[in-house]
Amino acid sequence: MASTSKAEDLGPEWQYIRPLGRGAHGTVYLYRHTDTLVQFAVKFLDRKSIGKRVSQEIMVQSALQHRNLTMFKEIILTPKKLAIVMEYSEGGDLHSYVTGQKNKLLRESVARYFFQQLIIGVDHMHKEGYAHRDIKLENLLLNGNPPVLKICDFGYTALNSNKAFSKVGTAAYMAPELLYTKVGSYDVAAIDVWSCGVVLHTMLTGIYPFCDAKDPNNERSSMAKIVEYSQGAASYVPPQNASKACQQLLSSMLVPTAQKRITIAGIQRSAWFQQLLPKDFKSPNIEQPTFSQQRREALCQILERAKTGLSSGAVSPTYGKSAKAPEPIVSKASASKCPAAVEAGVAPASLENSSTRARTPTAEGASDSLEESEYYKCTASVAGDAQQAPQHSSDETPANSQVAVAQREGRLLLPPQKNICSTTCNPCAEKVHTMPTAKVS
Repeated sequence: MASTSKAEDLGPEWQYIRPLGRGAHGTVYLYRHTDTLVQFAVKFLDRKSIGKRVSQEIMVQSALQHRNLTMFKEIILTPKKLAIVMEYSEGGDLHSYVTGQKNKLLRESVARYFFQQLIIGVDHMHKEGYAHRDIKLENLLLNGNPPVLKICDFGYTALNSNKAFSKVGTAAYMAPELLYTKVGSYDVAAIDVWSCGVVLHTMLTGIYPFCDAKDPNNERSSMAKIVEYSQGAASYVPPQNASKACQQLLSSMLVPTAQKRITIAGIQRSAWFQQLLPKDFKSPNIEQPTFSQQRREALCQILERAKTGLSSGAVSPTYGKSAKAPEPIVSKASASKCPAAVEAGVAPASLENSSTRARTPTAEGASDSLEESEYYKCTASVAGDAQQAPQHSSDETPANSQVAVAQREGRLLLPPQKNICSTTCNPCAEKVHTMPTAKVS
């Protein structure tokens, strides 16, 4: 059995394999369940860092079950750590896959294959009452061959049934309304649409749509260009190597005014999205996990216990003994009974009781200006091997395109992106990706 000297001992049911990635306040390791031999990604967080964001991530992920969402298994409490056990995606993240291509971009047909899965996953989240708010290449994992795309990292998720106030996300993917409005709420669903548009543009070009081509990892520059675009001082230029239908869809997604932006339903109705759409993508794709999951009662009890000094060893998870399919861990109807869910702001009670809502930056006296935003670097350190994408017809990159020019000049394209939030929260305690982020050479 592999040594667990560099990771927590989770008991005889778990065999440590290797590290997967590291963040500012946590590390993700690969473990194998000794009874089933199934591998899982296990994120370790210091118990001292457990707060609203951690509870939110756990409660939301445990409530969602879908083919295109990373599924939750359980949480385990050790004397010093909280371990979040979740589905393992062996293909790495989409950022690593794109940057691993010869030209650091994807053919349109391949990009559409991943984009279709992304939109279907986001659509399921919205219908279940949640918006992700941090969609980016690094948060999209690949598993199997042909690869299945799985959305991960639910630390910034908000209820989709109301407006949000906090300004969170990743610079290159942030919608204009997150940047130029000093006060007021915004439509969380529209935020996800914008970020999906940035993902599609980046897959097709190898560079973000709004950034300094000479320094694409400059967050302030990226945000400034997004604000300029929203104020009419700049224009959006869709990928020149994309089809007209794709360009039109992108232009409708990256609209600066949220109210005029296309919806997820509108994207799914578009001719470009429907083209070559696999039959199995059209089904609801709501699937029961192949592994047992923790019951709601045990999940809430462990989260409450994690905030105390209790536990002299790993707390064993509690499973139902029924032969029926596992009951949903946290349903919207029952989440209000769980203190952790209410505190995290993901329970229906948070819509009625303002004391359980996340405080806005304005309420705490924080500024949303570009100069005073806080930046948190949360990237993983070990790169994984990506699976081969479906092979389709080749799309040539124009020699005079932004990508080709940047490549000839030897500029850094598509660097891993940092997470940004207002001064009232610290996402790094939670922002550890299930799979690592590759660095661009």
